[in-house]
Amino acid sequence: MTRLRVVSALLVIITTMAVFTNYGLYYRVSYILFMVLVLSYIWTWLNGRWVKVAVTRDIKATSVGGWLGEHLTVSNHSRFLPVGWVELQEVSDMPDHGGAMVVSLPSSSFDTWTLRTLCKQRGAFTLGPVSVVSSDPLGLFKKGRVTGDPYSFLVYPATRDLPRLFVPVSDLAGESASRQYTQVLTPNAAGIREYAPGDSFNRVHWKTTARVGKLMVKEFDLEESTKIWIVLDMQEAVQSGEAAESTEEYGVTAAASIAKKYLEAGLSVGLISHGDTEVVLNARTGSNQQGLIMEALALIRARGSMGLEEVLSSHEPGFDRFFTVVVITSSADESWLGPLRFLSQKRVETSVVLLEAQTFGQGGSILPVVGSLAAGRVPFCVVRKGDDLSTALDFGYTGRVV
Repeated sequence: MTRLRVVSALLVIITTMAVFTNYGLYYRVSYILFMVLVLSYIWTWLNGRWVKVAVTRDIKATSVGGWLGEHLTVSNHSRFLPVGWVELQEVSDMPDHGGAMVVSLPSSSFDTWTLRTLCKQRGAFTLGPVSVVSSDPLGLFKKGRVTGDPYSFLVYPATRDLPRLFVPVSDLAGESASRQYTQVLTPNAAGIREYAPGDSFNRVHWKTTARVGKLMVKEFDLEESTKIWIVLDMQEAVQSGEAAESTEEYGVTAAASIAKKYLEAGLSVGLISHGDTEVVLNARTGSNQQGLIMEALALIRARGSMGLEEVLSSHEPGFDRFFTVVVITSSADESWLGPLRFLSQKRVETSVVLLEAQTFGQGGSILPVVGSLAAGRVPFCVVRKGDDLSTALDFGYTGRVV
């Protein structure tokens, strides 16, 4: 626009001088400047019509720490005139996304650029449309427009491998990688052994008995299983820290990692959390369930008003001895230990991931909570700011685990 003001000012001055002096050179210069302005404006307007932009993306979703790859193809559809200057910028609310790029193209040509963005924050973001600003070769005029439709992109929370995490197992027979011999008839025969007093005759393996000359019976595997409920405390009042170094993000990452581990092991996993929205996903197996849990964790924010005590009490009727409840909280208030003890009395296996809010900047001492959990023999672990969740999530449980 500065160039346009300069050229316009020169045109006015030279035209005025031409009128007052009637000097032919001034007239010719003023005509030239006027034609430059007209042609530059037409060129800019045509560039806006000739330039086309297409965007393709590698993926529809990723996790925190993943990369979003986009390919921008810019085409000049004019058969005669080149595009001297075009600025492209994708409109997006994703942090640290994109940046403007300036390109020039000969007539009837195209070029492609790859834009890579590191996804640093979980959530739902909008990519596009693309802002296209074209100009004439002299940079006198600019014409802007937007092209393309908004595109929704989801960033899931980060997950960690948890080789040291084992949760207490419930009493439900089902499927998992952990097995033990049982007197119960199941579809899984583990082997043959000699008959012992008390064995049922319907377990006798007659072919082996006839071959070895003594009674032999079949042994079966009891495939231990459990329905794991993850209760993530998203009450705003108990959170501490900022951005990635906050109890909110550590809690979400822990929940996502635990869900991923046990869903991939074939167990049923459910999620309960009361943040800015209420999330209750019934315990199920499979990749679809993992997608639902990851999506819920990507979107939820720690703006809830319901305390953990109320959350556990309201959902307690739905828990029985076939469930394992994993609580993730940064609350130093002992009030929620009451509902947790009641679950233990119902033979519901419980364990706690305790985020020490003090290490994130503020919060009360967790020592009373730790003491109560230890006295009640509830498996728990304490996570502090800066801890590696791969090693910090370790209940140190020595009983039956999955």
